[in-house]
Amino acid sequence: MGMVRKPGIFLLTFLFFLLFTGCNALIEGEHLAVTPHQTESVPTIQDEDYLIITSQDELERAIWNMVENRMESGLFRIFHNRLDGRELVDAAVWSVWQQPLGAFAARGFTPRILLEQQGLMEIELLISFQKTSEQISGVRTVQSGISATALLQQMLRNGETYLAKKVPSNIAHVSFLENIIRDYYYSQGLDVVILPEISINLYPSSSSGNQQIAEVSLDFGFVQATLVQMREDLYQAAQDFLDLMPGDLAVQDQITWIATTLNNRVEHVTPSEDSVLENGRYLYNTAFGALLQRTATSEGFAMAMMALADLLDIDAMIVQGDLDGVRHVWNMIEINGHFYHVDVFQLSHLGSLYALFVSDEVMMFQNNYSWDISRYPRANGPFRYDTISD
Repeated sequence: MGMVRKPGIFLLTFLFFLLFTGCNALIEGEHLAVTPHQTESVPTIQDEDYLIITSQDELERAIWNMVENRMESGLFRIFHNRLDGRELVDAAVWSVWQQPLGAFAARGFTPRILLEQQGLMEIELLISFQKTSEQISGVRTVQSGISATALLQQMLRNGETYLAKKVPSNIAHVSFLENIIRDYYYSQGLDVVILPEISINLYPSSSSGNQQIAEVSLDFGFVQATLVQMREDLYQAAQDFLDLMPGDLAVQDQITWIATTLNNRVEHVTPSEDSVLENGRYLYNTAFGALLQRTATSEGFAMAMMALADLLDIDAMIVQGDLDGVRHVWNMIEINGHFYHVDVFQLSHLGSLYALFVSDEVMMFQNNYSWDISRYPRANGPFRYDTISD
């Protein structure tokens, strides 16, 4: 019987040897071939990371601080006496988001609840922003329509493309702000070369409270340095144009000479005549297009007359109306306290008698013009072209 057990003992001894020698070497080999997993330590939140909050007012002020400094996250430990602390958080967030700066700066607020107990809540507030730090800190505050107008006029003169300002709600209207820009452009001939495309957003989008933020974006079609150079070129071109005019002319003779010379030198175009106008609308509708490129629409002729009249200290204005039911632009000129219509673009077609120094009645009933008469002075001067050309 003892001889029967020896093979078993030998086999066990062999397996034991294999297990704790060869196999151990095999396991070590496999272990050496495997790259150990690297783990990064997760930073823990310390008590000092939390801002202690005991009221909704404190939470609102804390959120305001985040918005003003463009902080994307903040930790709050909120002690409250409400049944549901989430109501306090929602109310504070909503209050900030409904204010002009909150609506302007932030796209959304996300409170993440980390701990919630009776009378205690810990949250991480995440804010997604839609404006840069420069835009948030650059919001200007104005108190009146006069201040708002001055800022927009300065923006136009400097060729600036972006402005955000907090304005009283009674003037925070897209049409009102657009009209400030358009009226200023059409009231001068030299300081602003191009009427830009205008985009205005209001925050909050619906009127609420006493103030709103008006975000104004202007697209001139050219970079600021180019606009500055174009303005300098326009001044020079206008001066060169007037240098050719005979001296010692009366005001009406100066206007006649300018209108005749422009009519002869500048090509007349309308938007329907040339597809290039689709891309060149800025220039053909400007004094720059008329005086430097010598191609202009009725608006370009009228703006050129404005630019030249400015240099001569002659009171002139732009009239926007219709001719035969189609949009048309011309001038009104003041001479000796009386206003007259002057349409340089139509000079060749109508002749001097019906295009220069024309009364309201002739413009309306003989020339088929129409315009908002409430926006412009009455043209009823005592003389006409045929009586002053001698």
